[in-house]
Amino acid sequence: MKTIKALLPVVLIILMAITGCEKKQGPKGDQGATGPQGASGPSAKTFTFTGNFNSTTQFIYYTGLMSSFDADDVVITYIFNANYGGTDYYVMLPYVVSGFVNVYAEVGENGSIYINTDKADGSAGSPWTSPATFQFKAVLIKSSQIKKHPNVDYSNYSEVKATFNLQD
Repeated sequence: MKTIKALLPVVLIILMAITGCEKKQGPKGDQGATGPQGASGPSAKTFTFTGNFNSTTQFIYYTGLMSSFDADDVVITYIFNANYGGTDYYVMLPYVVSGFVNVYAEVGENGSIYINTDKADGSAGSPWTSPATFQFKAVLIKSSQIKKHPNVDYSNYSEVKATFNLQD
């Protein structure tokens, strides 16, 4: 007990010396990359591709974004709808073309995109009696960016393009 009482003032002095020291900050180092490009690349990127369908081909398989894809990325696929006054308009899939063809997309674990078409009434067979070509846009967005932009209407390609400063 005498040893503890003898050491108590020494411990108190050491504690006071530690807590009473003034912290000095060293010079600031480099801050690293900032902004939408960041260290891991762009926060969002657009991939444009064409799908050709006919009486024997009712699906396409697109692999163009696989090298940029991470497992937690979000992929939103759009189909060209119309051009009004020189502006292209895209709508998000799934979409019904001319009231008779369902067009929808599935994204694989590796970032591949499978675009399928079928008859809107659910009957069997290809919905295409003549060749049809469509332009698609797949927007690859880092999941962290989705969290940073919770109020974006992701079904509106123009709004997504403006929010993420996408280059077509």
